[in-house]
Amino acid sequence: KFDDGEKPLYIRLDKDWDDNRNMVFVFENGKGVKVPLSAYAVKGTRRKMTGAYFAGSPIVGIFEEYKTPFELLIVTTADRAIVLSTNLIPIKTTRTAAGSQLLLLKKGASVSSVLRDFGDKFESTKGYKKTKIPATPVLLVEKDIDKMQIKLDI
Repeated sequence: KFDDGEKPLYIRLDKDWDDNRNMVFVFENGKGVKVPLSAYAVKGTRRKMTGAYFAGSPIVGIFEEYKTPFELLIVTTADRAIVLSTNLIPIKTTRTAAGSQLLLLKKGASVSSVLRDFGDKFESTKGYKKTKIPATPVLLVEKDIDKMQIKLDI
């Protein structure tokens, strides 16, 4: 049963609470966090999970990382983007941790989307790649904005 206004965002059914697995969360305010999957291990019988992630900002992306880091394309409402490796996102052991600032947002801007498998959508993401956080997002070029619209409309 869900409370009013609740909806599922991500479901994972597994009994393997391996510490080599992390949940990666990216929030609308530009922050992100990695939480070890072992933090979600159920110790008793509970009917409802609470505090699965930081509730202070709407969530934009949820991903699972297993052993090896991967890249995320983070796009803002100001048509700016960055590509970050998940190895830059610090691990926090608390599920409700607010995380670290991943990108610097202009006033009034927020994160609009986060993509994991984006390599085939762009000719080159070299200009968007960042190696430190917080990073300043780069203005998307016109051809990439068009490709983003195709991806987001599906």
